[in-house]
Amino acid sequence: MENQTKKRAIITISITIAIIGVLVALYFLLDLNKYFTNAEFIKEEIESYGNFGKFIYVVINFLQTTLIPITNIPTIFAGTYVYGPLDAANLAIIGVLVGSVVSFYIGRIFGTKLLIWILGEQKLNKYLEMMKGRENVVFFLTMLLPGFPDDIICMIAGITKMSWKFFLISILITRTIPTYLTAYTFTAIPMNTWWGILIWVSIYLIVFLAGRYVLKYWDNIVNWFDKLRNKQKEDHN
Repeated sequence: MENQTKKRAIITISITIAIIGVLVALYFLLDLNKYFTNAEFIKEEIESYGNFGKFIYVVINFLQTTLIPITNIPTIFAGTYVYGPLDAANLAIIGVLVGSVVSFYIGRIFGTKLLIWILGEQKLNKYLEMMKGRENVVFFLTMLLPGFPDDIICMIAGITKMSWKFFLISILITRTIPTYLTAYTFTAIPMNTWWGILIWVSIYLIVFLAGRYVLKYWDNIVNWFDKLRNKQKEDHN
């Protein structure tokens, strides 16, 4: 058993190193670095829309929270490069928060039928079973941890008994803090150097693997939080 675990670890590490190597090689071979290192190029692309540039940036973040199922990390990076970390984070947060509220509202208005149409009944029931009786804890964790479709989770939260107050407080915490951290991390780890690219590729892989781990051991994680919550209730009593 130990030998198999060691072999899997070696294989995983080897594959990870190989993927990082290939991505870094492609980055330079395809001359993609010019799109990240040429501030004027990126600036001109966004500013070509004039005063509409910031609005479009907000809209992109909004769409990535509602319709486009991809992370907004690359968008935050581009915004940081053009507007600076504070403005980029603030604009991204506006789009993300509005998108999250819209998704929650859609779930609350259109209900189960829409989500069955989007996800299928079996998958929806899986999420609802996961949230049953502990909607607030599960929602907060899924919004904070990687590996979950945030837009869908917000819609599903909309068909539960979750209050608007808890929902708004949760997204303010789980969406704003990571966005500021991401924006300011970009200024500390530049993508116009080989070591910066290596670090960011590693971060992406760690987030991806963390997401897979969370999904695999989700029941154990939630049960741990349930035990912690029950223990706190007992202490108060």
